Amino acid sequence: MMKLIADNTVKTYEFTYLLPEFLTTAEVAKATEEVEKLVKKHKGKIVSTEDWGKKNLSYKVVKGGKKHADALFTHMILEFEPKNVQNFEKGVYLNEGILRHLLVVAEKETKSRLTKKEDKE
Repeated sequence: MMKLIADNTVKTYEFTYLLPEFLTTAEVAKATEEVEKLVKKHKGKIVSTEDWGKKNLSYKVVKGGKKHADALFTHMILEFEPKNVQNFEKGVYLNEGILRHLLVVAEKETKSRLTKKEDKE
């Protein structure tokens, strides 16, 4: 039998989530706090957070019986052990306030490529 080796190295992830556009500033802060608690609960670390603001969606999203044409975007850089990231994403799915989310493994050279691109312009 082949033995699988557990990968316990910390990986960097990019996490973007969308909130309904009609939320107040206090409600957005509460939703952000819930995501931060979820990260800590699953032993993750928040490297950075960016609020991208309100943007138009390319199609209407139906959630909770309401159609959303706009959403508030938030982007985070997170660090997790791979064994914990699945449980984090399950928690995000259970959060009814989040319209949509995207969680991907970050490319290692993201910053260096951005710097090179800016230098060329």
